[in-house]
Formats: sequence, C-alpha cells, structure tokens
Amino acid sequence: MKHFVHAAQSVQTTQPAQPAPASQAGAGPEAPAASNEHPGGSRGRQPYGKMILLIAVWGSFAAINRLALNTLDVFQVTFYTFAFALLSLAIWMAAGKKFSLLARLSARQWFWLLVLSVFSFLYNFLYSLSLSMTNPVTASSINYLFPVFITLLAVPINRERMTLGKGISVLLGFAGMVLIVTNGDFSSLKIDSIPGVLLALTASLCWALFSTLGKMAEVDIVASNFVYAAVAFIASTALMLANSSLALPTPTAGFSMAWNGVMNFCVSYYLWFRILHTAKASFAASMSFITPFATLLFIALLLHEPITLANIAGLVIIVGGVAVQNLKCLQPKEKRN
Repeated sequence: MKHFVHAAQSVQTTQPAQPAPASQAGAGPEAPAASNEHPGGSRGRQPYGKMILLIAVWGSFAAINRLALNTLDVFQVTFYTFAFALLSLAIWMAAGKKFSLLARLSARQWFWLLVLSVFSFLYNFLYSLSLSMTNPVTASSINYLFPVFITLLAVPINRERMTLGKGISVLLGFAGMVLIVTNGDFSSLKIDSIPGVLLALTASLCWALFSTLGKMAEVDIVASNFVYAAVAFIASTALMLANSSLALPTPTAGFSMAWNGVMNFCVSYYLWFRILHTAKASFAASMSFITPFATLLFIALLLHEPITLANIAGLVIIVGGVAVQNLKCLQPKEKRN
C-alpha cells in the first residue's frame, strides 16, 4: 500500500521522490529522502519482475494488517510491526556498515529526518486505526487519495502550477471517495464509520506531507529508513504502554506483522528506488496504477470481504483522476528559449 503515492509524485516532478514505507508505510513507501545509494545506472530497462513483486507487497498491506487486528489492538499491532521493521533495518545497516553515516549527518538533516519520521509514523498508525474501525475496502480505497493531496500540497510547498489536469484530478479523486464511502447510495448517505473515514483521510494527508516534504532531507535510503523505523518504534512503544499492554501474538498475527514490518516498511522501500533508478518514472507510475486493484484482490481473498460495484467504480475514478494529470493535452506548454 504504502506506496502508490510515490508513483504520482515521481510523475509530477520527473524525479525519484521518496513511499513506502511503506510503505510505508509503506506506505509507503519509498523514503522521501533522496538516495545516494545507487550512483550511475542506466534508465530504460523495464524491471517488470521487481515492479510486479512491489505491487504484490503494496497490495497486501491492508488485508494482512487487518488479519493482525482480528486478535490484537491497533497499539499492539503498530508496536510489533515497527519492532520487526527496526530489527530488520538494524541488521541491514550492520551488514552494509552504514551506522557510521548517521554520525555524519548535519543538524539540518537530523531535523528533517525527525519531522519526516513523525509524518511517516502518523500515516501508518492512523491508517491502521482506520482499518480497525471501518470496512477495509473503504479505508484502503480512501488511502489512494494521497496523490490528490500531493497535487494540492505541491502548489504552496513546491510552488507548482495548478493546471487543468490537476484540477480535474482533484475533483475526480474526491468524487471517487464520495462514491466509495456512500457505496453508491447518495440518498441515505449512510457511512459505516465516520471516524474511520476521517482517519483514513488524515492518514492520506500525512503521507502526502511526508512525500512532499521528503526532498528536504538528503540521506542514504537505508539510513533514513532506519531513523523512520526507530522513531516509529519509540512512539508505538509509548502509545502501547499508555493505552494497552504487551500481549503475545497468535501465529497468524505474528506472521502478518512480520510481513508488513519487513516487506512493507523495508523491502518495498528499497525496491521502489531500485526501480526508479533503472527505469523511467512513467513506467513505474503506470505500473503502480495496478496497486489499488491488487489491494482489493488481497482483501477479497484473505478477508472474504464483499467488493461492490460502487467500490470498484469509485476506485477507478480515483485512479483515473491520478492518471489524467499526465495527459499531455492538459499540461501547460513550456516556454522555450
């Protein structure tokens, strides 16, 4: 999951902006911090194998997270997920001898890493909380609004122009969201959980801020992800001790949290940047449009949740809204000297 947003951002900027996360959380997803891990390299090769694996990992997040939430509360799930993520990244950092990189970071880099860590954690925590309160189809579909939020935030933060294509994208995104949360019944306007919907929206906004501000920190991809995981682990530990208690997970819950911690927060993040390094951003973005439908497939297979025509139609509208930004006929003509 965590990570359809990075595709949208990379198309807008034509530069490998950083998910997930987790991918977040991965979410992201893709760390917003720029990576210096892969200098050089040739673009143009289409890494279909890596992209298909990445889509599968992203698409699995919502359903697998919900499996863990069946037996544990959101505070316990978040704690274990980031514990697995932090342990995996600590091993990765040690194997790559990257811990020394942290000692060489400037005060400015540390500041932005900590700011980004807060948004990354909030995205993962609020999205998990939404999944525990509302239908997973609704929560995950609304989650794919973050490209729309990125489009809006890019105007004041990155000083990008609001084009006709972007305006249509925003309208289609919100139209798709309304269709999903009402399940196509506009007369009754019944929503299964208004707090759950609002949490999913807030999570999307946090991921959009995480992605939009990501250029502020220029840190090695693995090192930056380690910082994000460390901050998230500390925050999730504090929240669990204050609101819940430590409990042993069932085998199913344990596997679910290990999968999301390792695959959705660590591996998918790395894969995304390898793909952007060797392939065109347009290829990565177009392939990423499959992710929401992979999410619905996992939800149907693992959770046996019904997928309605309104769900599919709303998701198609949202994805179409993201895609319409990239139509050349709706983009402003650049002035040539």
